[in-house]
Amino acid sequence: MKFGSSTFAKLVVTVMVASMAFGCAKKEEEEPSLGSGGLTAAQLAGTRYSSCVAVSSDATFGAAFNGTSYMQGLTFNADGSYALSTFWFTGANCQMGGSPILTYSQAGVFQVGEIMDTPAGATKVVMTVGVSQMTTYGGTAGASQTWAGYFNGAPGSPGFSTSANDTKTVSGWQALKVTAPDFSLPTFPTTGDVLYNAVTLDTSSTKTSVTSFRQTSTIWSAGQPSSYPTTSDITFTEP
Repeated sequence: MKFGSSTFAKLVVTVMVASMAFGCAKKEEEEPSLGSGGLTAAQLAGTRYSSCVAVSSDATFGAAFNGTSYMQGLTFNADGSYALSTFWFTGANCQMGGSPILTYSQAGVFQVGEIMDTPAGATKVVMTVGVSQMTTYGGTAGASQTWAGYFNGAPGSPGFSTSANDTKTVSGWQALKVTAPDFSLPTFPTTGDVLYNAVTLDTSSTKTSVTSFRQTSTIWSAGQPSSYPTTSDITFTEP
């Protein structure tokens, strides 16, 4: 999924997801039932983008990220595949006047199920993570190049180029650095992680709206492990 395209689609999506943990569904554990009869993959199909979120507190992701901003993109495909991206920038207005810090890209498959009682009318959606990748922008002058170096200072870093844009697999890695510039990002999900989501679709206007469950800090996922979420929301728009 590419960011900055001039051809945004005409849909509004609200997705609610809860919990920051990423967990694989274990065979010995009982998996939440999926059922059938809710929205179809074809009905959910489309690419949507969230609004820009300004990081205004050092406590959110560490002092280094204070004053930065991010937005997200979510794609559901009619064939049952999905993609989720987080685009991070310097400055409080995302792409406008800022330099790119990182792009997180996740891709996998999803299944749709039955309609839930809570939230009313939501369709159960189960998402299985296939790949987690992070792109840094070392080939870009100034702040972008500096940030590639920052990430290399975090234990377990896959080693990003500081002289060229670079994409690495980051499954299971946490970008955590306790010395200045300090930061702490949520752990990236791993291949095979199963996330449970709930989605509603509003077609009452020219832009359809999808609502799902999530907490703002759960920036790498579109669901939660072990059970279907019932609280919090985020809105994605495909203009």
